[in-house]
Order: sequence, then C-alpha cells, then structure tokens
Amino acid sequence: MKHIDTWVFDMDRTLFVADGLYHDMHGRMTQYIAERFNTNMDDAQFLRDKYFIDYGSTVAGLHIEHGIDRLEFLEYSHDVPCDGYEQVHNVAEILENLPGRKFIYTNAPHFHTERLMKILQIDHHIDGLHDIIKADYDCKPSRPAFERFIKTHDINPATACFFEDTQANLKPAHDMGMKTVWLTHLTPSCPVPPAVPYVDYMVRDMRHWYDDIYRPQNDNIENKN
Repeated sequence: MKHIDTWVFDMDRTLFVADGLYHDMHGRMTQYIAERFNTNMDDAQFLRDKYFIDYGSTVAGLHIEHGIDRLEFLEYSHDVPCDGYEQVHNVAEILENLPGRKFIYTNAPHFHTERLMKILQIDHHIDGLHDIIKADYDCKPSRPAFERFIKTHDINPATACFFEDTQANLKPAHDMGMKTVWLTHLTPSCPVPPAVPYVDYMVRDMRHWYDDIYRPQNDNIENKN
C-alpha cells in the first residue's frame, strides 16, 4: 500500500465505533416516523428498514415517498449524546502515521460527523468532509455519488484507499480503482465471511488493519503501543 496517497474513511462503525450510539439514533428515526405517521413503533421500524433497503437510506425513502423534509429528519434522528463512549482503538494515532491526504465520506450529516471527529481528536488530521448534505442526499453506494466525491476533492482513485463497514459501499470505490478495506467487526473466533472481488482487505477494525497489514508493509513506522 506504499503507493497510496489519499485515505478515505467512513465514520460510523469505521473510525467511531459505539453500538449504543447507533441504537439510540435508530430509535430516534423510528420515533420520528411513528410520530409523523401516527403509527406504532413496530410499523415505524418496518418503514425505517424498508426505506433503507429500497432507497439506500431511510431519509431518501421518506423524502421520495412522503416529501419529508430531509434536514429536519436528520437533525431529529442525530440529536443524541455522542460522548461517553469509550473507544478501544486510538484512531488519531493511526491517522497521524498515514502519509497523504485524509477524507471522511459518510452518509451521515456533517454536524453529527464533526462531533465525532472532535471526540476522536482527529479533526486536525482530516483534509475534507463529504457528508450526505454535500452529496445532495445521493448516498453511498451510488456510483454518481462517488464520482462527485472524487471530482469535488480532486482524488485519483488509483492512489486512494477506502475504508467502510458496509460491504456494498465498497463496490463502486473498487470499480473506480480504489483499494478497499472492509471492517467486519467480527471477533477472531467468528467464521470468516466469503471473499468478494471488490474487497481487497477484510479486517476486524482499524487497529487490525494498521497492525497486521499496514505496518508490516511500512517497516519505518515506530510502534507507539
């Protein structure tokens, strides 16, 4: 990976890992739908999941099917405390040791992502943030969305690497020439998922990738742990 000069990261469950936080946000999404359509939580959760599957994001489905104000929904669903979640891995140290530019490309809104960047203390490492609003609500894994992201930030896919916890989001990046890293969050005792052609590296988390893949290929990096 010595040819890589641009590093692209998803945020939620890639750099910032806190299942409790995402449980709370999903609960807020469901609550919004239940209140908006005067329905029970089970039916609201069904709609939340259906729109995510059908449109790539719940917010897209709500807007297309019902004309819901997208920013209103994002502000409501992400209005949850983000601090208090202990991070197992020091991603700030990892980012510091990666040469080149670093971007966050997320389907979440910038105001949520910026809060997590501050908690992780990585905001000074990031050269650009491309969120769902900047993408005009065209979410990963949309190929046109990736093309706009690359054009906006003047990225050469041949020298870029993309990190994601959602496997499907890696395909357009790989098709365009990026190296791809899938973070599975599986424990070492779990069965290894089958390989897919658009995943170059399958790892448990950022620390696993850094220690077992990146550092052995870059012997001049000092082990700070």
